[in-house]
Amino acid sequence: MMTNIIAFLHTTAAYKAAALQLMVGQANFAAQQLDLKEPLPIVISADTNKSEAMPPPMGIGGMILTSNYNFEFNKGYLLGVGKMKWLEKVSPPITNTLELANQPSLLDTNSAYQLATQWLAKISMDVPKLERKYPPRVFQVSARRRDKNGEILRGISNNIAIPLFIIGWGDPLKQFPRTNYLGESLPSRPPSAMSSVRMEILGTTKELLSLHIRDTIFFTQPPLQLTNAAELLGPLPPPRHFVEELLGGKDAYETVANPDKVEAWLLNTYEDQHDNGLPPERVGPKKLSSGFFGTGVDKTFSDILLDFNSYAWGEMKLCSPDFGLRLRYTHGKDIVEFQLCYDCDILEVSHNGHVQQENFDFVHDKLVKAVQGAFLFDEKIRKLELGSQTNERRKEYQRMLNQ
Repeated sequence: MMTNIIAFLHTTAAYKAAALQLMVGQANFAAQQLDLKEPLPIVISADTNKSEAMPPPMGIGGMILTSNYNFEFNKGYLLGVGKMKWLEKVSPPITNTLELANQPSLLDTNSAYQLATQWLAKISMDVPKLERKYPPRVFQVSARRRDKNGEILRGISNNIAIPLFIIGWGDPLKQFPRTNYLGESLPSRPPSAMSSVRMEILGTTKELLSLHIRDTIFFTQPPLQLTNAAELLGPLPPPRHFVEELLGGKDAYETVANPDKVEAWLLNTYEDQHDNGLPPERVGPKKLSSGFFGTGVDKTFSDILLDFNSYAWGEMKLCSPDFGLRLRYTHGKDIVEFQLCYDCDILEVSHNGHVQQENFDFVHDKLVKAVQGAFLFDEKIRKLELGSQTNERRKEYQRMLNQ
């Protein structure tokens, strides 16, 4: 299992640079074919926050941000294009879509659909094949008029057509007839974000606002590939390499492995801090020591935190951690800090401005016992629950890697 995880995580600067070149080339092609209002050519920004290349097991993937658009790639295909802050960037700028109702449209539902199919064909999608499997659905956005106080006016007669069109193929959500409390028919809902292909077009400028493709079988071109990927990646690194990257480098690893001092704080919840005015720390700092008369430095936490197998690497969670424990490792002038949330099993590590989060699902019980040992008499800590079903979580994680 460890080899699979390392192969899933492993990448190099050379591989990332080569993958980004392929993605930038495809982004330039798409920008031309989709008539995007973007200065060309698109180039790789020196700002690392504006481009990212994912590790290779999922194929060429990542994202590129330009001055106006984001481009998202996965499995060698461009699967997402979106205009950022488009309300501010249309001409003239608007603050909400209702303001579009007073502007003339260059499109209707039929011409918006025709434009959408032309664009898909230009980026190498087999539109006839797509429509044999998924009939298209075209939706024009509407809104309710408001009175002078900004209140929404009721009644079908107050519906306003807005020059904003959503075209979808393969919507998995069924559409049902809709009526209001008077029994009047209401417009159908737009194609959902789960559609196999979904596009939004602004009618005032005939401009693409977003494109999302979930089903790659309709592309007529092969995916982007790096034929020399193995050469660019080189041999697999040891597990410690990824722990070092998580902590912020070799110096950070050595500080946690061989600290002069380890301190711990128990933290108040966000609710207690913001609503009740309590400080961030509720207990501490407490020096964590071991050995006869506490003359040694405690390694209980560090042995767990430095273990590659402690982490569910790269797993995404839809939660916001509320940290309950802070650990500080000091070696000379070097400091590494951890914050742990025992509710969602996420930790955050900080070192010299480097901040990164990772999941510690597989060692939840070990870290609960560690903090309970450090704060024996704290009532909240004593109530932390064990039984995280580690083996089942590992199996679930392995299935995710093999998808």
